[in-house]
Amino acid sequence: MTAHDSSSNCLDTIEATDSSPRFVASRLAPRALWPRLTEGDQPLPDESAPLNIGAVLTDAIANPEWADRPAAGHPGGPTWRFGDLLDAVGKIETILRRDCRQGDRLLVRLESGPGLMAALIAGWRAGLVLVPTVAALRARELEGVLAIARPTHALTTATLEPALAEASAATGLRPDRVAIEDLALGPAPSSPPRPPAGTGAAPPLPGAAVATRAGDPCLILFTSGTTGRPKAAVHDHRAVLTTGLGGPDGEAKPGPGDVVTGTPSIAFAYGLATLFLFPLLGGARTVFPTAPGVEALARTIAAARPSHCATSPTAYRALAAGRSRDDLASIRIALSGGEALTPATRRLWTAVSDSRMIDILGATELLGMALAGEGPDGGLRPLPGWRARVVDGDGGDAPAGKPGRLALQGPTGCRYLDNAEAQTAYVRDGWNLTGDMVLRDADGGIRHLARADDLIVASGHTVAGPEIEAVIAEHAAVDDCAVVGLDDGAGGRLIAAAVVVAADRAAGPLLVEDLRAFVRARLAPFKVPRAVVFTDALPRTGTGKIARDRVRALVNRATTVPRRHAGRRAPAD
Repeated sequence: MTAHDSSSNCLDTIEATDSSPRFVASRLAPRALWPRLTEGDQPLPDESAPLNIGAVLTDAIANPEWADRPAAGHPGGPTWRFGDLLDAVGKIETILRRDCRQGDRLLVRLESGPGLMAALIAGWRAGLVLVPTVAALRARELEGVLAIARPTHALTTATLEPALAEASAATGLRPDRVAIEDLALGPAPSSPPRPPAGTGAAPPLPGAAVATRAGDPCLILFTSGTTGRPKAAVHDHRAVLTTGLGGPDGEAKPGPGDVVTGTPSIAFAYGLATLFLFPLLGGARTVFPTAPGVEALARTIAAARPSHCATSPTAYRALAAGRSRDDLASIRIALSGGEALTPATRRLWTAVSDSRMIDILGATELLGMALAGEGPDGGLRPLPGWRARVVDGDGGDAPAGKPGRLALQGPTGCRYLDNAEAQTAYVRDGWNLTGDMVLRDADGGIRHLARADDLIVASGHTVAGPEIEAVIAEHAAVDDCAVVGLDDGAGGRLIAAAVVVAADRAAGPLLVEDLRAFVRARLAPFKVPRAVVFTDALPRTGTGKIARDRVRALVNRATTVPRRHAGRRAPAD
């Protein structure tokens, strides 16, 4: 495994204006604060080497044998073939080259689907820095995206335009609109662009891809903001390629004839890898649910019979609770990411599915997947090209069995846009500190405990919220739950649980006491929630993660008894 210190600088003279093609490079932290990159079996290209990830992807999908094969679509809607996808890339690229210049920042605001896939490839071929955002973002959330990334152009649809217009009005930042309405890039295109069927010939592209280098920024992804304001992670062409070639190997990566589905938007790192890069490079078909949520995913599974599924542990729990083995029989590979996969969730899933369930851990800051595990004990191990440490509070290696913070080093790493403070906190001595609390087992496996923000110091003990959540979730009356720490009014913290009650059960004081007794019988007394709040649904981010800051606000509003005496119950909001 070779290390790269990234000491040489391939960037041209940097300008600082918003309209400058070097805007992104000029707002990265100094190189001394960047992580050290390592490589596995595949050497990393030098950052000054020619590389355009858009060209790599079009080279893959232009395979003449794939032209008439299904590439992407939605259940019940038209399916785009690889030839259709390539044709759309060419049309969008022509428009982008007309309206934009190399290095411009393009906000891409489209529903997950073949149109978004084509837009991303076209943008990279045109030499742009892409800022994809999940379609569900509202104006207030888009204001932060505009303020940090300051995109020069925006590509969206009439349906999604109003929120962007509102955010532009609030911030005074008005990226130039790129007109693509005639290309039918919505969630279920009624007439996708199609070359003549059966020709096997690749549709024309508007010349060679723009000449870019491996180290040139090409992607800005915003963190999902589980605990507050999101941050902007910058990735280059090399990182996107490395991500597409990385991840679990063997049949875990889809190939020709495979069908992939899942819930994450391809505007997020998890979805970008599993629903975009992996299937495109492997020649597989992606079927996107027509709506967010588990029910839409279940309908997609029933209609498309996918071989590969990528979603969160929360979704797997819900699928397992309402489906039979026959319903899920087509799934061979079940990738789980976005939050900790507990042994209880794995047991629920394997009771109704014979698929390989692979727990993966990555981060928006890393873009790629770094750890994976399939064992029932929840142990994770580094994927090829990655190294992992468990570090204590002083930055040294924590002994086996002792919790610490996960530190990762691999072929990709964290570079925040315009946020030196966050960069300094995330990267230490060349290692990426992900904010995940883990411990190393005696056999070397890494067990995920919680996000650092999920740890609660209560009654002198450090408690992982997800550990308590996993127990509460086993109760027959619980559909979903989240555990957070609240100020107790006396300078300490108390454990509080927000609970979504199953449809056939009633919320109330009796259930509160039953839940507390249920936890007390399974965990140490100091881990029993002092306050329990019932809610119709948990606030989640666009990636399906629990939004801890919003859960705390919800529990704060609902908990009306004095905090230092909040051991009995908390009324519902």
